[in-house]
Amino acid sequence: MGGTLNIECVQNKDLLASVDPNQFIKIGFKAEDDQQNAIKNAQNLLKPSQDNGKDCSVAALNLIKDSRPFGSLDNELWLFSHKKPKKSLL
Repeated sequence: MGGTLNIECVQNKDLLASVDPNQFIKIGFKAEDDQQNAIKNAQNLLKPSQDNGKDCSVAALNLIKDSRPFGSLDNELWLFSHKKPKKSLL
């Protein structure tokens, strides 16, 4: 068949990590389809950068499922803060 295709990628700057949490309220958004790790991954956005987090005040998790695919009009959104998680159907 055809030859080999090689693609060189350059890592983008982590914009969320570069925002100073003392100057802005940081809200991180995640879309996850791995339901077992989705909540933990969203909560990690709240951790300080020295703990491999993003220093977010709030994290919003869009849990992607077969019944709610990406781009669906019916979504499930979980909000996390340093206080407690909340779940709401949109």
